[in-house]
Amino acid sequence: MYMSRLLLLQLLLMLAVLMVWSKTKKPTYHYHRSLYSKYAAQHNPRIQWGYKRHHPVYPEVKAAPAFGTSKEPQIKIGSSGMQVPLHDLLVRVYNHGEFLCVGTLIAERLIATAATCFVNVEIRDLTIKTYTNEVMEVMQKNTTKYFKLDNKSLLSILELKHSAANEFVTTSQAKLCDTTLQPRFVVELPTYIRTRHSVHTQTTEVLPLEECRKRMMDPSGKVITDTMICVKNRKYSAKCQNTFGNPLIYNGMICAINVMGHNCPKPFGVDVYDMLYNAADFVGDKMTFIANAKLDDDIV
Repeated sequence: MYMSRLLLLQLLLMLAVLMVWSKTKKPTYHYHRSLYSKYAAQHNPRIQWGYKRHHPVYPEVKAAPAFGTSKEPQIKIGSSGMQVPLHDLLVRVYNHGEFLCVGTLIAERLIATAATCFVNVEIRDLTIKTYTNEVMEVMQKNTTKYFKLDNKSLLSILELKHSAANEFVTTSQAKLCDTTLQPRFVVELPTYIRTRHSVHTQTTEVLPLEECRKRMMDPSGKVITDTMICVKNRKYSAKCQNTFGNPLIYNGMICAINVMGHNCPKPFGVDVYDMLYNAADFVGDKMTFIANAKLDDDIV
């Protein structure tokens, strides 16, 4: 009897000690954030007070060009920085009143267009209509003192008998290309739609001549010469479209003229242009490049 009481007393004493010890011991758990509860520090609050949030810096990623339909190009005039919408410079070329092709007014009496428009055509039979329907006569072709074209060029420069009533090109010329267009350059491809009297423009890119020749089945380059520019045209057409003479725009400059239409004689998905540039600006730009590169320092 005495032993059983002693054991019971020891058991009660042990339970009392455990209860006291459990109340004095610090908890080993910690709180975490929850969408449904207030924030509690995950660890020691003193560590949280000295915490500074890290803001990672990522390298700037250039946005890829958005190819497809775009706004009408703005063309630079002279060196004044003035710009005009392309339609103010576009003209229509007629032979005996029949539409031939499109041209671009690059000076008050000069029009750049495609030589492929003038097969069995006499200069005296040509007339020009501006965007405002002003009618003008052509005086001569490819003999102007302002521009010289080689025999292999598919471009034509028409000189008017009288100055066009266009205030934008009266005192300054439209800005022509001062650099060569390299593959993958992003350019603007405008197409004058005569029935709507409007300009449809798409942003596209210059293709390597090898790719263009492959598409047009001209591997030897008999048709697509090294001086031409080939661009991708995403506009679908089931037959040949008369887009001869439409300009190609790069950085606000008139850089080339369409010499083969669109999908002619059959759909290829590319358009072919002949380069048009200002010789003085082009040579000056190259001389500046050579001067900046200091190539003469390397010549012994």
